[in-house]
Amino acid sequence: MLFWRSPYERFLCLDADTIVWGDVRLYAEFDRYDFIAAFHLKSNLLIETTEEVERSVFDLEAIHRLNPDLNWCGKEFANCGVFFARRGIFLEAQLMKLRQTDCWRCYEQGLLNYLRWQASPIDIPRFGGHQMQLFPAERTCVPADRFFPRGHQLPVIVHWMGKKPKLGRGFRAANDYRKLFLKMTGRSNWLQSRLFLEDLKVWLQRHHRSLQRKWQRMKKAKG
Repeated sequence: MLFWRSPYERFLCLDADTIVWGDVRLYAEFDRYDFIAAFHLKSNLLIETTEEVERSVFDLEAIHRLNPDLNWCGKEFANCGVFFARRGIFLEAQLMKLRQTDCWRCYEQGLLNYLRWQASPIDIPRFGGHQMQLFPAERTCVPADRFFPRGHQLPVIVHWMGKKPKLGRGFRAANDYRKLFLKMTGRSNWLQSRLFLEDLKVWLQRHHRSLQRKWQRMKKAKG
């Protein structure tokens, strides 16, 4: 809905699990582009195989029926939890019709990558991108560089992709920062136990809400 209901002509869309580090307006080149993707900071993620496109973008058979001439092989893939865009570059009817096609992977991510690749031969809308998105859960970097690479001087957007840390599934870099926060706020003892109790509290709250919803549905069904 951002593309036709945004209160701003130009906007930055961010997933909830992101942190903006620095003035990212550096990348907002609206004089050149209408949509600016946030590519991986360290490397180009190219879609090369049918397995990759089927897993991360769309169902090939459905897309072949929709657009048999689409060239997807070798195209750069963008995680769409972060992007700059201009309001009105897609019509509501156009997007809703495409969205109802049951072929997209990862919700809007598949659709937005499809729209980027479809537009490339004619350049309408104008799509661009910058390497400005950092994924701290990725293991290609050493732990010290996963939240912000040493020596990197440009702004980045830290985006926690994939499964989130939780009770029984910790992540060392995230836990190190949580421990640092506890130390800075005067809670230096029993750090690991404190983290466990915090995770347990979140787990109980989540399941309490879930059980409450199930109970309410059962009551409605009986009533």
